[in-house]
Amino acid sequence: MRSGDDDQARPEGDHQSDRDGEGYEVGFGKPPRSRRFKKGQSGNPRGRPKKPKPKPIQLSDAPADAFLQEEAYRLLKFRENGKEVELPASQAVVRAMIMSALKGNRLTQRYAIEYLERKEERHFRARLERFRRLEKLKVQGKEQIAEYRRRDLPPPELLPHPDDIVLNHRTAEARIDGPETREDLRHYEHLAELRDLCVMQSALNWSRQGRNSGKRDAGTYCPALVLAGLVDHLLPQRFRLSEADQLVMFLEFEREDRRKLESRIEREFDRLERERPPSTLSDAQRNLLERTVQRLRDQLWPEAEDG
Repeated sequence: MRSGDDDQARPEGDHQSDRDGEGYEVGFGKPPRSRRFKKGQSGNPRGRPKKPKPKPIQLSDAPADAFLQEEAYRLLKFRENGKEVELPASQAVVRAMIMSALKGNRLTQRYAIEYLERKEERHFRARLERFRRLEKLKVQGKEQIAEYRRRDLPPPELLPHPDDIVLNHRTAEARIDGPETREDLRHYEHLAELRDLCVMQSALNWSRQGRNSGKRDAGTYCPALVLAGLVDHLLPQRFRLSEADQLVMFLEFEREDRRKLESRIEREFDRLERERPPSTLSDAQRNLLERTVQRLRDQLWPEAEDG
């Protein structure tokens, strides 16, 4: 390349003949003197950016709780009375403490007694707090229902319902025998409708028996009526039928026209199958419910089983 081209390619102010003086060639690692760092002046006035300090681990962020829970419930194997038993580590520690106290260790005896007293006191306070809360809720619910009745209004849907709150003033125990959520309410209503369907089916069976044989045996075993009683037993007290109410319902169904009753049972059964809510029952209750539905299906369509 010619020298003229070389001079043309250089930026202005970077020639050998610029103000930096003759004989100084500007290039890589040789900036113009006017752009060099001045002596005693930093090229980075703000200084090097400081590295952020690592955030100290807080107790809430530490995995100690997870470790403690994992170790506390880790299963350990022991031999007791010649038999191998498996216990969580926490239970094994408590057992060792009790055994040490029984062997006469005074320090362990005092600690075990104080530990049990603290636990019992905490449990009693929690139970008393729950009792007072539900007692207040029960009183407020009854007052609200009474107010609706005075105004000739339909009763409000309270969850839990005051009639479902069971209080034991002698032991300060309180429990809820009924739905606490909308899902629970729909589930119990579905079970009550299934019970009524069983009573309806028993009335139909009674009507068929009289039509076919010309006489009825009061001692005849009726599976549908037994199933109605079993399903009724799964319900909270407020949803259950008394024997008198069940008899009245049975007689009302029995007076209906047989063909209309058959069609009604079929429609109700299909509706209950479609509207079945998600199960909140235990395994035993769910198995009983499934057997009830299957028994009703067999009674409605016995020919399907034969085919």
